[in-house]
Amino acid sequence: YQRRVHGMAEDNNSLLDTSDKMFRKFDKDKDGFLSSNELDLLCYAKGYRLSQAELLAAMSTMDPTNEGRIDYQHFSAWWTSDEKFRHLQLSKPSQERLQEAVRKFQAFDIDRSGAIDHEEFIDLHKDLVRSGLCVLTVDEAFLAFDTNHDDVINLNEYVNWLLSTGAVVVSHCQRPSGRKRADTFQVQDGLSYFHFYDKDRNGEIDRNEFVELHAQLVKNGITDLSLEDAFRQLDVDGNQTVSFVEYASWLSQNSKRKH
Repeated sequence: YQRRVHGMAEDNNSLLDTSDKMFRKFDKDKDGFLSSNELDLLCYAKGYRLSQAELLAAMSTMDPTNEGRIDYQHFSAWWTSDEKFRHLQLSKPSQERLQEAVRKFQAFDIDRSGAIDHEEFIDLHKDLVRSGLCVLTVDEAFLAFDTNHDDVINLNEYVNWLLSTGAVVVSHCQRPSGRKRADTFQVQDGLSYFHFYDKDRNGEIDRNEFVELHAQLVKNGITDLSLEDAFRQLDVDGNQTVSFVEYASWLSQNSKRKH
């Protein structure tokens, strides 16, 4: 057992060491950040040619503040994840659906600020509902999108939400059905719970907040795990809080397991 734990620690240290080397190697201008172009070159060097849609998805994951650059902390967390490339490899229909969703965002960003305020979002929301990308009310959706609680939705928040809920993901064998809408509703509805029970609006759910959130998840048939088991499963990094990314990832995986 001790040898196994030691081996796991060595593997993790090796990944961290590699992430540091990769970051420094592809930070061509040595400003301490990776641009989207530098990230694209890094992925290509590792054997992954990302499409524009996939590159946008990667940036939305690692650049939550929409600054157009990635710091080492966010890159390292992504690099050491087993899922780092899997969720970026979108099928062609999914890429097209994501690109169309981005065009919608840009069309309703009236003042070209790169962010959508609540007034602009009202019309965008109507379009998302008509397109089957959103089943939440306008107020629920705005809360779900606005993950940093600054009262506007930036492009990265928008893309991240569409990906985390599976709204733009089209599988190779998917056919239009009530099942897809039901699954999308469960994920999107579950995401709205996170923001409702994040009482201090810090973007994380602590144990006290999770008690009520867990009761809501059980009530709506999203999980049958006990309170402790659910919290342990959600708290991936073991810091005694559940981040929105941890929650959205768990919710999406949980929905897939059930169907």
